[in-house]
Amino acid sequence: AYSMAMGAVIQMTRELSTEWACHGVRVNCVTPAQVTNPSLIERMQADPTLEGRFLRGIPAGRMGRPTDIQGLAVLLASDASEWITGAIIPMDGGNMAMNAGGTPRTRD
Repeated sequence: AYSMAMGAVIQMTRELSTEWACHGVRVNCVTPAQVTNPSLIERMQADPTLEGRFLRGIPAGRMGRPTDIQGLAVLLASDASEWITGAIIPMDGGNMAMNAGGTPRTRD
């Protein structure tokens, strides 16, 4: 269900960004992954292997924090992003790049 909902949000972003751009309205989508929140923390406590499985897919080597998303949200809400619309921006510590075929480096 999550992937279908995310697909709908991404397509809606594309459609609305083209429909509203002529009115000066920017529509973008931030796609955060593995960002800690109370629900995720509870899931990781219930399954001690879950965090390790997540971390193996994150080249940055750590779970995301809500504060990691704030800077991008501020940028997208500011006039500094007036030429950004229809963007689908992953905030995932490199997870999407790795799943697209990249090879993560291990920390020394």
